[in-house]
Amino acid sequence: MLSFPKASRSFITILFTISGFLFQQSALAQVFWEPITEASLEERVRTSRSISPRAASLFRLRIDDFRKQISNAPLRNPALAAQPGVRIMLPDPNGSMLSFEILREQTMAPGLEEKYPGIRSYIGTGISDPGLKLRLETGPKGVTAMVFASGDSTYLIDPYSVFSPTDYQVYYRNDVIADPKKPFQCLTGGGKLNQKSPPTQARTTAGTCGTLRTYRLAISAAAEYTAFHSLPADTDADKRTKALA
Repeated sequence: MLSFPKASRSFITILFTISGFLFQQSALAQVFWEPITEASLEERVRTSRSISPRAASLFRLRIDDFRKQISNAPLRNPALAAQPGVRIMLPDPNGSMLSFEILREQTMAPGLEEKYPGIRSYIGTGISDPGLKLRLETGPKGVTAMVFASGDSTYLIDPYSVFSPTDYQVYYRNDVIADPKKPFQCLTGGGKLNQKSPPTQARTTAGTCGTLRTYRLAISAAAEYTAFHSLPADTDADKRTKALA
């Protein structure tokens, strides 16, 4: 049996403590995104691209590992000025990996959230660049995210196709091309509202008061909306879950 002086034992204890901390931080920031090419995609995925930006980086996500990692994010507490979260890595359109610290954001009522554990929302901030603000969601279709940045650098992370929750495209918002065959049409009828706009001062105060307000909202969807977000083989439960997400 080895015997160490008291000072040595203290040093070893500190060393193991630091090593454990570094290992934990490394695990939290583990990368689950693998760069891929379009040729590596299955034909069904490649021919059913959801969005076709001018340029994008493609990645394959180990989605089960990623979901497990972000599930450890604590629920956001507005009362805390600085709340530690979970560190994750996300790709950017240039193919680089960026680190973020995230918290879970409760966007559904507690009962509804309990019924649909696969639907979650998160909010995050860049670690090396705190100017980057993240909104991330997980649902039955996979992961979607938007990283807000200054200038024209805001970018999105979306599934490449509805047929694959593991293949993703990362692209700048400005690279999204409007489809001339599907121009926007407002089909809402009705006249103008005879409602005066609130004073400028009131609008400014409401937007910068620093108070987080929570509202309870009921939302309904038409059958066409649910059908748009579903696949032919989906069950009624699948369709409801996708529409809710």
